[in-house]
Amino acid sequence: MNAPFTAMLKRIARGETLDADASAEAFTAIMAGEIGEAQMASFLTALALRKPTVPEITGAVTAMRAAMKRVEAP
Repeated sequence: MNAPFTAMLKRIARGETLDADASAEAFTAIMAGEIGEAQMASFLTALALRKPTVPEITGAVTAMRAAMKRVEAP
C-alpha cells in the first residue's frame, strides 16, 4: 500500500484539492502500477465527482508525459 497515495485519496474524498506537485505524485504512482485497481478507481471517481482543478490536471499531464515512450516513425 502506498501511504502518500492513500493520504491524497482521503483528501480528494473529503472534497479537498491537490496542488500540481501532489497530483503529479499521485498520477506517477498510478502510471508506475504501484496503486491497486480499487484505490485507483476510488481516486479517479472522487476526482471526477468533485471536478478536477487546473493544478490537478496539470499534475496529471506532467506525470503522463514523464511516463510516455517516444516512438520513432518514418
